[in-house]
Amino acid sequence: MKIALNSFASALDLQLVGDEPWLEKIYKDFCTGSSRIQGSLTIQRDASGGAMISGHIQFIPMVDCGRCAKSVAMPLAVNIKARFHPESENPERADNWKRERNLSRDDLDAYYIDSGMIDVEEVVNDAIHTATPDSYVPTSDDGNRCLVCRCDLSSPHVFGKEHENEKPSPFASLKRLTIKH
Repeated sequence: MKIALNSFASALDLQLVGDEPWLEKIYKDFCTGSSRIQGSLTIQRDASGGAMISGHIQFIPMVDCGRCAKSVAMPLAVNIKARFHPESENPERADNWKRERNLSRDDLDAYYIDSGMIDVEEVVNDAIHTATPDSYVPTSDDGNRCLVCRCDLSSPHVFGKEHENEKPSPFASLKRLTIKH
């Protein structure tokens, strides 16, 4: 969802109830059955021509267990605070390509106003994906068992029987290779 910066005077409050059409793109990245994104965001204009988005969102996406690959709910509560820099500061603008400069880390991880519009969907999407870990294994209170498949976490194999579908490596024959000079 893009919001025109000139569509509000100094601040705009947004309530997310989860059924906004622009959130569907985010929901597609997670397993079906995920809850809906809810929360509140405030967009405030600043004197430099930029804007700040701040707020809090909650979401319970369905993600794959890192141990057994079964779907599991993972509650997320994310605080959002992101600044949209004025369009004139965007290093990707054509008129900014005329001079060479070293980009800072902040330049690479920044949001910019684009044609007078602020992209709220991009900020929410980034916040959720950044808060979602690459591997998630819900464990019992003692930390010894996966809460999804109930397997002992010290078990050496996860899927099926050990060595059930193991194929010989195509590079195994390289062990017998000898090189003559």
